[in-house]
Formats: sequence, C-alpha cells, structure tokens
Amino acid sequence: MLESTSQEIHNVSQAELADNTRDVAVKEDVRLSFWIDFRSLPGSPGFEIHCWDNGPGVPKENLVEMMGFGFSTRSALEMETIGQYGLGIKHACMRLAHAALIFIKTVEDAHVILMAPEFLKAKEIERILYPTTRFIRDGGELKIDESDPDFRRTADNITDYSNLKSLEDIIEVIQEMPNT
Repeated sequence: MLESTSQEIHNVSQAELADNTRDVAVKEDVRLSFWIDFRSLPGSPGFEIHCWDNGPGVPKENLVEMMGFGFSTRSALEMETIGQYGLGIKHACMRLAHAALIFIKTVEDAHVILMAPEFLKAKEIERILYPTTRFIRDGGELKIDESDPDFRRTADNITDYSNLKSLEDIIEVIQEMPNT
C-alpha cells in the first residue's frame, strides 16, 4: 500500500499521478488502483508509458483547468493530503514524455486531450492549446459527440500529432481503461 508517494516512487511525475489517485480514494472512501504499463512501439526504439487508475475521472468543467500548476479540487481542510496544490497533470505527463495523450473516462463520456509542443509549433500557436475530443458513452459503446462542431478537427489534430493514427486507435485505448 502506498503510504507516502515521495518514499515509494522516486519519479516525481509518477508520484504526482499516484497522489491524484490516492486523494480520490481518501475523499470518496473507496479502494482505487494505480498501474504503470510500459509498451514498446512496433518498428521503433521508443515506447509508451501508460498510467492508469480506476477512479471516477475528471469532471468536464475541469479538463483544461487541470493541466495547469496548482490546480486542485480538494481542500487541505477537508482531508489529509500530501499537498493541497499539485504539480498539475501537464507537468507530470510532460516530465515523462515530450508529448502526451490524456484519456479521461467517466460514467457519461470519455475525453482525449493532446499535449504536444510539436503541435503548437506546427500550427504556429503561441498560446497554450490542448485539442480535446469527446466521446459519449452509451452502454458499452463509444459514440462521437455529434453536438461538438470541432470534433473532426480536434480528432484529426490528435491523430496527426500522436502515435494513435485513427479514431479506432483512440477508441481502443479508451476501451482498455478500467470502467468507472
């Protein structure tokens, strides 16, 4: 059992991700799990790092906000936490890799967020922008969010600037995630 992330995990990025899982487990008084999975990339010396938990996911209204430093939905007064303000998922992921895809799955939907400096440079974007694609969960099936007029554009950005090259690849990763 993870009592203190700083004593058990020596990579600050993995510790931050594990701490986020721990905080949800304490707040909601449930048993949550956290996994780290390394996968080779066919035809490449590189690999993917998958960090998974079986938590409830992030509310839609916090998706972009959670990428920044100091974002927290918790209060130090509510519970014992390692720290009220974290490094932010952006910092944790970017310490692990140059680019990252963040997959968030809740009971209602699933989101995919691209964090890639290469994308910002190629599009000559000076402000921080995270292409985010939403899928609706309908039972066991994932459906495109038809209400989002930007779905195709953001999905194309994700497939152009990540190792996932199709909507089917994205959906496959979401379906591998533990259910919330």
